[in-house]
Amino acid sequence: MERVKKVPGSKSTRVYICHPLSCAVNDNVNRVQQICLEIMRGVRNALHGRDDGYTSRLPWEAKGLYGRGFPCPLAPHLLFPTFMDDDTDVERNLAMDWCITLLDSCEKLWVIGKHVSVGMQEEITHAAQQNIEIIWFDAEDFGLKEVPL
Repeated sequence: MERVKKVPGSKSTRVYICHPLSCAVNDNVNRVQQICLEIMRGVRNALHGRDDGYTSRLPWEAKGLYGRGFPCPLAPHLLFPTFMDDDTDVERNLAMDWCITLLDSCEKLWVIGKHVSVGMQEEITHAAQQNIEIIWFDAEDFGLKEVPL
């Protein structure tokens, strides 16, 4: 297995992925997996000079975000549902507390989609209060359809 070599001058920026989870948990987990996959493919291709169709349509490239660090996605959606129940108030509140803790370690908050859930609004408000850069994307930017809450 070939080890990926870091490109001189490249830097990763911790990006918190803000996307709905509640209502259709499994569907939304799959959507966040797709978002993270798109990010990984885009970064891989940009760092290694390849284009298999992803590099040319990177949403953060269009927003002029290259040169400010390649995104390293942090998506609690892919971890917490594996051992927490979003339908249980105590566990949901604990998960939101942990999400805020993770958000505090990030440089950016990427809001994905036009529909903002209650949990997303809490994350957006916290990011604004902490001066964490907030960047909005349409779901289509990641090859997904918008899904109403």
